[in-house]
Amino acid sequence: MRTLADAFVRLRGLRLPVFHALNAWRWLFEANPRLDALGRYAWRQLVSRLPLRAHLLVGDPDAESPLLLPVDSRALVTTVKDAKLEHFDDVVRAAELLASGPDVERVFDAMTRGGDPFDFHLALNPRDIRDSRNAVFVQFAMQPRLVGLVQKYLGMPCRLKEVRVMLDRPTASEPRASQKWHRDPDDWMTVGVFVYLRDVDTNAAPFCYIPSHRCGSLHGRVGSFRRFSRWQTLPDAMMETLIPREHWVEVTGATGTATFVDIAACYHRVKPAVSSRRLSLQLVFTSAFTRMEMTERTARLFQAESERKYASESPEYVVASASRVHEHHRVRSDHE
Repeated sequence: MRTLADAFVRLRGLRLPVFHALNAWRWLFEANPRLDALGRYAWRQLVSRLPLRAHLLVGDPDAESPLLLPVDSRALVTTVKDAKLEHFDDVVRAAELLASGPDVERVFDAMTRGGDPFDFHLALNPRDIRDSRNAVFVQFAMQPRLVGLVQKYLGMPCRLKEVRVMLDRPTASEPRASQKWHRDPDDWMTVGVFVYLRDVDTNAAPFCYIPSHRCGSLHGRVGSFRRFSRWQTLPDAMMETLIPREHWVEVTGATGTATFVDIAACYHRVKPAVSSRRLSLQLVFTSAFTRMEMTERTARLFQAESERKYASESPEYVVASASRVHEHHRVRSDHE
């Protein structure tokens, strides 16, 4: 069995038929709870038997949490205080240090001049979650009460795939990209965690989502699952013809407001900022072998994040002051 699991990971020719089979199942039966659950069971059985790649950051399989992500809505809105999450003060301090960097405005200006479609927000920290400058954010993400919730929902050990400190700003452009309704393609189940690091009202780019049980009317109408043969993103006007606004959830709240949501199941968006900036921490948890990785070539599967290159990491679009967080915590440690 172990040999077969190793072969599955290393041979793309074995992975692709399974990818297409599970994809077809999800497309055909996502609106049927029992058959959808059967597909999820098959996916769990497969992924839980695959070997872990050394460069992944995987949660403690024994982590437990009293927190629960409801299976009907697939979303939970709470606060860091009510959830009893630790290390939050350190996260806020580190994020504010990044947001106050002298080069933030320069980078925003460069994105605007370059016509970047995502110039309405900026990731302030390094992309590679294993970068030492992300240590304080990873410490928050990997605590048992948070990891335990994710693993209870996924039904298997989870992988921390993304840690981003995001600064959203008002722009004059029409809503685009993640400002429109969409689902995320990474995995069959993907838990996103959105934590406000400043107070957020309706004018400060609040996170919005539609509970999973309200999205059933879209299954089979908005392209096949994760391929979007017809529409990739949905503007508000179109979404309103499919799901009434009273079922949309706009998350506003004080610093520490936290939203857990399956971003592969629930349609969601970031409402465009009007008059205020939003500073937030965004975490993404998936299985240890994601849906999209089944299509990857073997060499890339074993490539650490630090070895990959991205167009968005052009020198003009990188906040160099991210290093200030690492230096700040090093100096604090030297004096403690």
